[in-house]
Amino acid sequence: RASALALESALNKLYAGRIDVRLVDFLREATGWPWKFSPEMYAALGHVPSVYKKVYDHESGQLSWRETRSFGIVWGSTKSSVLRFLTRLYSEGVDLIVSVHPLINHLVMEAFSEIFHGQNIIPVVTVVTDLGTAHLSWFDPRVDLIFVPNLRLQELAESHRIPRSKICVYGLPVREGFWENHEIPKKRLQKHLGLSQEHSMVVLLMGGGEGFGSLVKVAIAIGERLMRIGHVQLVVICGRNSEAQQDLQNHPWPFHLNGTSMGIVPKVLGFVPNVHEYMSAADCLVTKAGPG
Repeated sequence: RASALALESALNKLYAGRIDVRLVDFLREATGWPWKFSPEMYAALGHVPSVYKKVYDHESGQLSWRETRSFGIVWGSTKSSVLRFLTRLYSEGVDLIVSVHPLINHLVMEAFSEIFHGQNIIPVVTVVTDLGTAHLSWFDPRVDLIFVPNLRLQELAESHRIPRSKICVYGLPVREGFWENHEIPKKRLQKHLGLSQEHSMVVLLMGGGEGFGSLVKVAIAIGERLMRIGHVQLVVICGRNSEAQQDLQNHPWPFHLNGTSMGIVPKVLGFVPNVHEYMSAADCLVTKAGPG
């Protein structure tokens, strides 16, 4: 979603008044049970890294997602609803489809192949939003263009039969708040965000939009250590991981140790639209790889 919003902002800024951008939650709107609940399943898997890895690696040795048994199951159970959705979209006059989700690409291309009898009538572009590596479901040779963030992903795309002429190496989409340098002085920004003015340093911990990884354990370890130091405030952004946010808010932070008053309790937040402000206000950032 973050990448889709970034692209929407950029397109509206570049072509203001000449373009109509519509964000579509394709899995919600075009598929049925259980695939429409993919975001919830993805978030749940994030809490069980070993299971997530097994799902991610399943059939990873294949060259084409379209040829896998997994895609056959997904397409077979969503075909009618996807065809119906895209037929209606075509009748409304869509000129271009941009995909920022790996599970969408092959569904769209498979449906268009049936609707248009193998012809490319509506251009389809894929924007790969993974940075270090990418699942093979990102790569469908039938799309018109595919944007990847770096040369490593270009090589991966080529290994999955994407012609080099269709590959564009352009980095990752970033939201509007990151397009220009922040001009507000750090201390004023910290005050604006309600951060402590009595502490000389702010450490920001983020786990991505979904709050993946051992965020709670990492936050507690860092938070308690910084409270002992005494002059540092920790800010934790949990994204949409409300469970992690609640656990950290309810954690018994050590206000006193051996009779000594400890530093300020960490500030725990959920998903924030102004993450760029928190990053500008921080003196140290602790996070993970990824665009979200």
